[in-house]
Amino acid sequence: MSSSPTTTTGTEASAPEGAGTEDAGTEDVSAENARAGRSIPVRVLAALVASIAIALVALGIASATGATMLVTTPGSPEPLQINAGQVVVSLAMPMLIVGALLWWLGRSRPALVRWIAWIGLAFGVLSAPMPFSATSDLPTALALAAMHAVAGIAWFVALTARSRR
Repeated sequence: MSSSPTTTTGTEASAPEGAGTEDAGTEDVSAENARAGRSIPVRVLAALVASIAIALVALGIASATGATMLVTTPGSPEPLQINAGQVVVSLAMPMLIVGALLWWLGRSRPALVRWIAWIGLAFGVLSAPMPFSATSDLPTALALAAMHAVAGIAWFVALTARSRR
């Protein structure tokens, strides 16, 4: 077989120069998308673990400094006592649900990952003031606001971090 890409022999024909590069490029993109899709669960779990760890530290500090960790919820006559279990569930449920959807959709649409990262950051930061309307106890509100912001920041950092490969 000849090394020239345009030379033909009696039984085989080589593609003209440049042909087939589209397939190679598509394969590269597909392989990159597959790697990105596989990394989404790891990234979501990293965001979740970091968020939970920092939120539990914030809860411990707030409780140790005298925060009541009581919030009022609409329609409930009694204030709700925030505890570690509620913090873990409140972080885990949305991150795991959105993370599963992102894993499913992000494999074929890698640009979606960046959009969802920004949306999560915006949601975490923009919802941070909400605890100030749920409690009159400033230390409680500050701790809960920090938890909201940290969750959004951890989500964003985990999903947008560059792979080291």
